[in-house]
Amino acid sequence: MSLDFRANFRSCYVLADTVPSQAFPYTVLMPNGGNTSDSFASVRRLDATKGHKKNLLRQLNGVRIVAAMWVVLYHYQPQIYGILPELAFLAPVTGMGYLAVDLFFVLSGFIICYQYLGRFSHFTRIAYVRFLVKRLARIYPAHFAVLLALAVFVLGSDAIGVKITDPENYSASGLVLDLFLLRSWVGDSQGWNIPAWSLSAEWLAYVLYPVLALGVTWLAVRRTRLLLVAASLIVLFEGLATSVYPSSHMPVPAARILLAFSLGCVVYLLSNKITHSEKNGWLGMGSLVALLVLPASISVDGLRASVSLLLAGLVILLLATGSGRPIRLLGARLLNAGGLISFSLYLAHVPALMLIVRTLPAERFYDSAIFFRLAVAALYLIFAVAAGSFLYQLVERPAHKMLLNVFDKRLGGLPKQQR
Repeated sequence: MSLDFRANFRSCYVLADTVPSQAFPYTVLMPNGGNTSDSFASVRRLDATKGHKKNLLRQLNGVRIVAAMWVVLYHYQPQIYGILPELAFLAPVTGMGYLAVDLFFVLSGFIICYQYLGRFSHFTRIAYVRFLVKRLARIYPAHFAVLLALAVFVLGSDAIGVKITDPENYSASGLVLDLFLLRSWVGDSQGWNIPAWSLSAEWLAYVLYPVLALGVTWLAVRRTRLLLVAASLIVLFEGLATSVYPSSHMPVPAARILLAFSLGCVVYLLSNKITHSEKNGWLGMGSLVALLVLPASISVDGLRASVSLLLAGLVILLLATGSGRPIRLLGARLLNAGGLISFSLYLAHVPALMLIVRTLPAERFYDSAIFFRLAVAALYLIFAVAAGSFLYQLVERPAHKMLLNVFDKRLGGLPKQQR
C-alpha cells in the first residue's frame, strides 16, 4: 500500500498561549525621556477585569478550533470528496485551509504581546530564558511525541507492509532539523510531520521577540494613525514577499511568521485604543467568514496573501474588542473545549490520516449508499479529533505542567503567577 500525504500548500496552526490571570507592571521609556511604571501612558490593558480576561480567552479558543478544523479538512480533502463527491462544492473553501497559518500567527503575536510586552521593556537574560522555557514547554512535548511515533512508523514500515512513497522527506538530517525546531530557519521544506514546520517558524519568532518588543514598545505610545500605517505596510510586504520569493503560494516561512506575528503585535496595540462593543463582535464574525470564503476568488498569489493576512488581523482585532452575543457564541463550552485540544489536533491529524487510510481506505466506499458514505467520512474526522484529544490529555497538558515544575527548580523558581 502506498502512502503520499505531502500537500502542495503549507498549512499550519500555532498554539496561542493562555492569557494570564493578572496584569504585569512594567516600565517603558517615553518619547520625552521620562518613563512610566505600571502601564503604557496611552495603552490600557485588555485584562482590566477577571471576567473580560476569561471571555477573551474563550472567544479566541473558539477561533482556534474553527481554524484547526479548516486545516484538517484541507488535508483530508482527497478522502472526504472521494467518499462524498456531493460535497465537492465546498472545495474552494477547504482548499484555502493553508491560510489558517496567517490567522494563528497573528493570534500568536497578539497573545505574546498581551502577556510579555511589558517584561521586555528592560531586557534581562533571566527573563529571556524564562520566556523561551515557557514557550518550549508549551509547544515541544506534543511535537516530540508525534515525531517519535512517526519515526517508529517510518522505520518499521517495511515490517508492517507499508510502502513510503516519499522517503526523501524522512531523512536523518530532516529529523534533526525537526527535533531542534530549525526547519523553517534554513529552508521551506515541510518535514516529517507535514504541519509541524510551523513550530520551527514560531520558535524563530520567540527567539527574536525581544527585538520585536523594542519596536512594539516604541509604537505603543504613538498615535493610532501610525499603528494603522505599520499594519498596512506589513500587509503590503506580505504580498510583495509572496510575489518576489514565493513558497507554496505564500512567503517563505521565516518571512511569513515575522510579518504575521508582527501584525499580531500591532493588532494588540490597536485593540487598546478601541471601545468594546457588540458591533465589533459581529464584524469580527463577518471577517472570519470572509477569511474562509473570499481568498478562493483571488487568483493572484501576492494579492491573496495580503488579503488573507489583512482579514486575519481584522478577525483578531474585532473579536478581541467584541462583546455580546457573537462573543458568547465563540466562547461556548463546546468551542472552548475544542480550542484547548486544537494544537494537539493540528499535530496529530496527518499521522491519524496515515493510520486510518490503511485500515479504512476511502476508495472501498466510493460506490456505497449515501448514508454509509456519510458515516465513513464522519469517522475520518472523528478519528482525527480523537487522536488530538488523546494527545492533549496524555502528553500536551501533563507534560507542560511537569516541564514548568522542572524548569522552575532549575531556574531558581518561577513566580506562581507567571506559570
